[in-house]
Amino acid sequence: MLIATALTLGLLHPSQLHHSAGSAAMGRAASSAIRASEDATAGATTASTGADFVARKAALVEGLRREYDSFFRPMEENLYAPSVTFTDPLISFEGVAAYKSNVNMLAGESALGRFIFTDCGLVMHTVTTDSPESRSLCTRWTLQFRFKLLPWKPLAQFTGVSQYTLDDQVGLLLTLCLVSHPFPTEPPPLLVHKLSTEQILEGHLG
Repeated sequence: MLIATALTLGLLHPSQLHHSAGSAAMGRAASSAIRASEDATAGATTASTGADFVARKAALVEGLRREYDSFFRPMEENLYAPSVTFTDPLISFEGVAAYKSNVNMLAGESALGRFIFTDCGLVMHTVTTDSPESRSLCTRWTLQFRFKLLPWKPLAQFTGVSQYTLDDQVGLLLTLCLVSHPFPTEPPPLLVHKLSTEQILEGHLG
Protein backbone atom coordinates (compact mmCIF):
# COMPACT_ATOMS: atom_id res chain seq x y z
CA MET A 1 0.00 0.00 0.00
CA LEU A 2 2.83 2.40 0.84
CA ILE A 3 4.64 1.52 -2.39
CA ALA A 4 1.47 2.14 -4.47
CA THR A 5 0.94 5.52 -2.77
CA ALA A 6 4.54 6.49 -3.40
CA LEU A 7 4.24 5.60 -7.09
CA THR A 8 1.01 7.62 -7.37
CA LEU A 9 2.62 10.66 -5.79
CA GLY A 10 5.73 10.31 -7.92
CA LEU A 11 7.93 9.81 -4.92
CA LEU A 12 9.13 6.41 -6.16
CA HIS A 13 10.08 5.68 -9.77
CA PRO A 14 9.22 2.19 -11.11
CA SER A 15 12.92 1.47 -11.65
CA GLN A 16 13.50 2.18 -7.97
CA LEU A 17 10.81 -0.36 -7.12
CA HIS A 18 12.76 -3.10 -8.93
CA HIS A 19 15.97 -1.98 -7.20
CA SER A 20 14.25 -2.01 -3.81
CA ALA A 21 12.84 -5.50 -4.36
CA GLY A 22 16.26 -6.74 -5.45
CA SER A 23 17.87 -5.22 -2.37
CA ALA A 24 15.29 -6.86 -0.12
CA ALA A 25 15.93 -10.23 -1.74
CA MET A 26 19.68 -9.76 -1.33
CA GLY A 27 19.13 -8.81 2.28
CA ARG A 28 17.09 -11.93 2.93
CA ALA A 29 19.74 -14.07 1.24
CA ALA A 30 22.47 -12.46 3.31
CA SER A 31 20.50 -13.04 6.53
CA SER A 32 19.99 -16.70 5.59
CA ALA A 33 23.70 -17.07 4.90
CA ILE A 34 24.57 -15.51 8.25
CA ARG A 35 22.17 -17.82 10.08
CA ALA A 36 23.58 -20.85 8.28
CA SER A 37 27.11 -19.76 9.17
CA GLU A 38 26.13 -19.29 12.82
CA ASP A 39 24.47 -22.72 12.91
CA ALA A 40 27.54 -24.33 11.37
CA THR A 41 29.80 -22.58 13.88
CA ALA A 42 27.59 -23.69 16.77
CA GLY A 43 27.65 -27.26 15.47
CA ALA A 44 31.42 -27.23 15.11
CA THR A 45 31.78 -25.81 18.62
CA THR A 46 29.53 -28.53 20.06
CA ALA A 47 31.49 -31.23 18.23
CA SER A 48 34.76 -29.74 19.42
CA THR A 49 33.48 -29.53 23.00
CA GLY A 50 32.34 -33.16 22.85
CA ALA A 51 35.70 -34.30 21.53
CA ASP A 52 37.46 -32.33 24.25
CA PHE A 53 35.30 -33.97 26.92
CA VAL A 54 36.03 -37.46 25.58
CA ALA A 55 39.76 -36.72 25.69
CA ARG A 56 39.54 -35.35 29.24
CA LYS A 57 37.50 -38.36 30.35
CA ALA A 58 40.10 -40.74 28.92
CA ALA A 59 42.82 -38.85 30.80
CA LEU A 60 40.73 -39.04 33.99
CA VAL A 61 40.38 -42.82 33.64
CA GLU A 62 44.14 -43.14 33.31
CA GLY A 63 44.52 -40.98 36.40
CA LEU A 64 42.20 -43.28 38.34
CA ARG A 65 44.25 -46.28 37.21
CA ARG A 66 47.40 -44.63 38.57
CA GLU A 67 45.68 -43.87 41.87
CA TYR A 68 44.41 -47.42 42.31
CA ASP A 69 47.75 -48.97 41.34
CA SER A 70 49.60 -46.82 43.87
CA PHE A 71 46.80 -46.85 46.50
CA PHE A 72 46.49 -43.09 46.11
CA ARG A 73 50.19 -42.39 46.64
CA PRO A 74 49.84 -39.69 45.61
CA MET A 75 46.17 -38.80 45.31
CA GLU A 76 45.73 -36.82 42.09
CA GLU A 77 43.59 -34.01 43.47
CA ASN A 78 43.24 -32.33 40.07
CA LEU A 79 40.87 -35.17 39.03
CA TYR A 80 38.26 -34.12 41.59
CA ALA A 81 35.86 -31.21 41.87
CA PRO A 82 36.49 -29.25 45.11
CA SER A 83 33.03 -30.24 46.40
CA VAL A 84 33.27 -33.92 45.40
CA THR A 85 30.99 -36.11 47.49
CA PHE A 86 31.54 -39.70 48.62
CA THR A 87 28.77 -42.03 49.74
CA ASP A 88 28.70 -45.67 50.83
CA PRO A 89 26.40 -47.65 53.15
CA LEU A 90 28.44 -46.66 56.21
CA ILE A 91 29.70 -43.11 55.73
CA SER A 92 29.41 -40.07 53.51
CA PHE A 93 31.43 -36.87 53.28
CA GLU A 94 32.16 -33.95 50.99
CA GLY A 95 35.35 -32.33 49.75
CA VAL A 96 38.74 -33.42 48.44
CA ALA A 97 40.42 -33.13 51.84
CA ALA A 98 37.89 -35.45 53.51
CA TYR A 99 38.21 -38.01 50.71
CA LYS A 100 42.01 -37.87 50.89
CA SER A 101 41.93 -38.37 54.65
CA ASN A 102 39.76 -41.47 54.23
CA VAL A 103 41.94 -43.14 51.60
CA ASN A 104 45.10 -42.30 53.59
CA MET A 105 43.62 -44.15 56.56
CA LEU A 106 42.70 -47.22 54.47
CA ALA A 107 46.16 -47.21 52.88
CA GLY A 108 47.83 -47.15 56.32
CA GLU A 109 49.37 -43.75 55.56
CA SER A 110 47.81 -41.67 58.34
CA ALA A 111 48.63 -42.11 62.03
CA LEU A 112 45.29 -43.80 62.64
CA GLY A 113 45.72 -46.00 59.57
CA ARG A 114 49.18 -47.14 60.66
CA PHE A 115 47.82 -47.98 64.10
CA ILE A 116 44.93 -50.10 62.78
CA PHE A 117 46.07 -51.54 59.43
CA THR A 118 49.02 -53.15 57.73
CA ASP A 119 49.55 -55.02 54.43
CA CYS A 120 47.17 -52.63 52.66
CA GLY A 121 46.54 -53.06 48.94
CA LEU A 122 44.15 -51.92 46.24
CA VAL A 123 43.64 -53.25 42.71
CA MET A 124 41.36 -51.97 39.96
CA HIS A 125 40.04 -54.91 37.93
CA THR A 126 37.87 -53.07 35.41
CA VAL A 127 36.62 -49.62 34.52
CA THR A 128 33.47 -49.41 32.39
CA THR A 129 31.29 -46.67 30.90
CA ASP A 130 28.16 -46.59 28.74
CA SER A 131 29.86 -44.53 26.03
CA PRO A 132 32.85 -42.17 25.63
CA GLU A 133 30.45 -39.23 26.01
CA SER A 134 28.72 -40.61 29.12
CA ARG A 135 29.02 -38.56 32.32
CA SER A 136 29.41 -41.69 34.46
CA LEU A 137 31.75 -44.65 34.85
CA CYS A 138 32.14 -47.65 37.16
CA THR A 139 35.16 -49.38 38.62
CA ARG A 140 35.43 -52.87 40.10
CA TRP A 141 38.22 -53.29 42.60
CA THR A 142 39.63 -55.35 45.45
CA LEU A 143 40.77 -53.76 48.72
CA GLN A 144 42.77 -55.61 51.36
CA PHE A 145 44.25 -54.82 54.74
CA ARG A 146 45.40 -56.71 57.80
CA PHE A 147 43.57 -55.68 60.97
CA LYS A 148 46.30 -55.27 63.59
CA LEU A 149 44.07 -54.76 66.62
CA LEU A 150 42.89 -58.39 66.71
CA PRO A 151 45.29 -60.98 68.18
CA TRP A 152 45.28 -63.17 65.05
CA LYS A 153 45.65 -60.13 62.76
CA PRO A 154 43.24 -61.26 60.03
CA LEU A 155 43.86 -60.26 56.44
CA ALA A 156 40.54 -58.99 55.08
CA GLN A 157 39.72 -58.58 51.39
CA PHE A 158 36.78 -56.71 49.90
CA THR A 159 35.70 -56.67 46.28
CA GLY A 160 33.36 -53.81 45.39
CA VAL A 161 32.00 -51.57 42.66
CA SER A 162 32.17 -47.78 42.71
CA GLN A 163 30.15 -45.47 40.49
CA TYR A 164 31.55 -42.08 39.50
CA THR A 165 29.68 -39.05 38.15
CA LEU A 166 31.54 -36.44 36.08
CA ASP A 167 30.66 -32.81 35.45
CA ASP A 168 29.56 -31.65 32.00
CA GLN A 169 32.35 -29.20 31.22
CA VAL A 170 35.79 -30.27 32.34
CA GLY A 171 35.34 -33.91 33.29
CA LEU A 172 36.06 -33.57 37.01
CA LEU A 173 34.70 -36.19 39.39
CA LEU A 174 31.61 -34.87 41.17
CA THR A 175 30.38 -37.90 43.10
CA LEU A 176 31.68 -41.31 44.16
CA CYS A 177 29.12 -43.86 45.25
CA LEU A 178 30.03 -47.31 46.56
CA VAL A 179 27.25 -49.42 45.09
CA SER A 180 28.48 -52.93 45.86
CA HIS A 181 30.60 -53.92 48.83
CA PRO A 182 30.47 -57.61 49.88
CA PHE A 183 31.55 -58.78 53.31
CA PRO A 184 35.23 -59.65 53.68
CA THR A 185 36.46 -63.21 53.51
CA GLU A 186 39.44 -64.61 55.33
CA PRO A 187 42.17 -65.74 52.90
CA PRO A 188 43.79 -69.19 53.11
CA PRO A 189 45.92 -69.70 56.26
CA LEU A 190 49.19 -69.84 54.30
CA LEU A 191 48.58 -66.40 52.82
CA VAL A 192 50.40 -64.28 55.38
CA HIS A 193 52.15 -61.64 53.30
CA LYS A 194 50.87 -58.61 51.49
CA LEU A 195 49.57 -59.56 48.06
CA SER A 196 51.05 -57.97 44.98
CA THR A 197 48.86 -56.65 42.20
CA GLU A 198 49.85 -59.64 40.07
CA GLN A 199 48.92 -62.11 42.82
CA ILE A 200 45.49 -60.60 43.33
CA LEU A 201 44.80 -60.61 39.60
CA GLU A 202 45.88 -64.26 39.42
CA GLY A 203 43.00 -65.19 41.70
CA HIS A 204 44.26 -64.96 45.30
CA LEU A 205 41.04 -63.26 46.34
CA GLY A 206 40.05 -65.47 49.24
